[in-house]
Amino acid sequence: MDDAASGAAGALLPGGAARCGKSRGGHRRRSPDDARRVEEDARRRREACIRAAVDANTCAFYLPHKNRCCRLAATSDSQYCGAHQSPENDKHEQGTSNSNGQVAERQSKQKRRRVPCPLDPSHTIYEDEVQKHVLVCPSNKHRQEAQPWYRQGINRLGDASKGSGEHQVPTLDDVRVMLRNVEACFAADTSASAAPTEVDVPPEAGRILSTTSTSSQNEPTDARMDAQRLAIASHMRQAGMLPPPCEMAERCYPCVEVGAGRGYLAHACYVLGSRALVLVERRAYRFKAERFMGKQETENISLVRARGDAADVDIGFVLKTQLPPSTQGERVAVCGKHLCGVATDHALVAASRLAETEAPKSAVGVGVGRLSGVAIATCCHHACSYDEFVGVGYLREKIFPPTHMNSVARECGLFECLKRVSSWAVDGSSGQHGGAPQPPTPPILPAKRVAEDEAEAEAECNVRVTAPSTIADVLREVSRELAPARRLELGTMIKWVLDEARRRWCEATLGNGAHANVVKYVSSEVSPENRLLLVKY
Repeated sequence: MDDAASGAAGALLPGGAARCGKSRGGHRRRSPDDARRVEEDARRRREACIRAAVDANTCAFYLPHKNRCCRLAATSDSQYCGAHQSPENDKHEQGTSNSNGQVAERQSKQKRRRVPCPLDPSHTIYEDEVQKHVLVCPSNKHRQEAQPWYRQGINRLGDASKGSGEHQVPTLDDVRVMLRNVEACFAADTSASAAPTEVDVPPEAGRILSTTSTSSQNEPTDARMDAQRLAIASHMRQAGMLPPPCEMAERCYPCVEVGAGRGYLAHACYVLGSRALVLVERRAYRFKAERFMGKQETENISLVRARGDAADVDIGFVLKTQLPPSTQGERVAVCGKHLCGVATDHALVAASRLAETEAPKSAVGVGVGRLSGVAIATCCHHACSYDEFVGVGYLREKIFPPTHMNSVARECGLFECLKRVSSWAVDGSSGQHGGAPQPPTPPILPAKRVAEDEAEAEAECNVRVTAPSTIADVLREVSRELAPARRLELGTMIKWVLDEARRRWCEATLGNGAHANVVKYVSSEVSPENRLLLVKY
């Protein structure tokens, strides 16, 4: 085909566009006209979506990655929803109009500025409604205090010997000795590095996946979370906290989920037979698991949401007053999935209060008081608190360096270092979680640059005559002495040590016959936080 023929063929392309030229490699080369045409088409699609959204009285905020506008309803005085209102969008709104004059009518109203809520900055409110909103905001402490089960600090450890939490900056030698003690304790326990504990998943547990996966496109769940919930609930059934198939229709097996969130772990317990559920959570959520429970008329289920912080909810009062009388003769399981830091300690103290409660005469089964067992997947050890950590006795005996002048401030400083180092296990700086991290490739530097760096480092060592003044300085010095793989190992060991301290506290506190263990309930590929504190009788 000659040049004239090829030009004629190009003129017959769709849209009348001529064929673009090609580079030497055979790839099409976009001309400036093509780029402008693509931009113009995208602009037209965007304006069409915005006009359609304005006509439908929905939010006109355009989502480029979805090629559509937000589908939430627009507020009465704007063409955007509450989540997408901003000064930039308000300026853009002034240049947008439609045939019905809806935007002009909204613009004629007084503009209202949105500000962060003074009680919970995670959401915004209108500036002129602040005083009205704080009275009904779910984060209002006064609203929580008005709940009948509110008891301030009832689930805090309340150990007066720990002091006020003021810490003393430990020395580098003390931190090094403490890390060596952590390694020694970890090596002495053969179960610490064991593989995930296998547990039989009941056949009926498949209902969890089939129910939640087909509910709606907005379902906040995925296969990894389903696997974790199934594993925790299966461990609970194997430990006798949930009913075997032969007793599912006879007993309710009450269950308390602390830090419930949307309540999907409680839903797993419901699928495996629990018919009396208490969900303790301080926040409000959409897409809660309650919509999947008690749908059949033949199911007699009791479910209570106790709004409040885990430290302030009297779980015994909730069980006694909010559940029907038929549940009063049953012992209760306490569970939680990924309870962050100090929330795990609050849940354990709440469980100990149930263990101290005298069991009703009509109670059946095993357990102490009203407690049948505990199953808590721990998480976020860096958020623990020395004042409320239940296992300080074990740390004082095995981990903290001995000294003839022991003080609360010194222990608090050592604990602060310990919990911060635990984040090395999941901070991502040592490679993928659970895998063998690869050492970084050293950069190739000129000889002159290397000599300058060595001289600078030597000068820095010569002038450093004072000890580190903060805990961050101490950990920075320790981190410089360790390779990335070593930091990953130490972070993992410290997480195990903190859970081991909690395990020993449970065996000593939750009554005779309590057998506590820390198991890996899923693989590290499913979740790096894969330790389950399991207490059974």
